[in-house]
This record gives sequence, structure tokens and C-alpha cells, in this order.
Amino acid sequence: MVKLFLDTTTAKKAKVTITKNSELSCENENESPLVSINQCLEKAGLRLEDIDEFTANPGPGSYTGIRVGIAVAGALNFAFGKELKPIDPIYN
Repeated sequence: MVKLFLDTTTAKKAKVTITKNSELSCENENESPLVSINQCLEKAGLRLEDIDEFTANPGPGSYTGIRVGIAVAGALNFAFGKELKPIDPIYN
């Protein structure tokens, strides 16, 4: 299973982590969540269609940052017909 984790709760950078079968495949940070996602996908040699689950950090963190992360993950899940699932916060 390939999972994409999006964390937009801290500072001014969006952190993206992609895992394949629970093993780290890619990690990237950028000011834009979408740029960060694209760069990480390129590094991992994947496409959006290859992702089985899109998730976002629900907090704690900046209210606006949380909203951005959940909106991006929600839009990607909707676009690819997947369900947005709640997760435990990501602390790295």
C-alpha cells in the first residue's frame, strides 16, 4: 500500500512523506503543498494514480495550516474516489 502524508501544520513549509508498505519512499518540504507533492512523487518515481491513501495531519498546529492540509488531502481523495480517513498526528 502506498500512502501520502501531508503536514501543513508547522512553520511555512508543507512536508510530504510517501511510504510504500510502511517503508519510507520519499520525504520533501516546500512552501507549496502541491509543489511538495509533485517533487516527492518525482523522487519516488510515482504518479498520483499510484497513491492508495492521501492523509493530512489534523493538528495541533496553525488553524489555517490544518485547513489547507485537510483541503488538499480531501480534494485528492475525492478526485481519485478514495475516502478521507482520520489519522493520528505526524510528529517527525
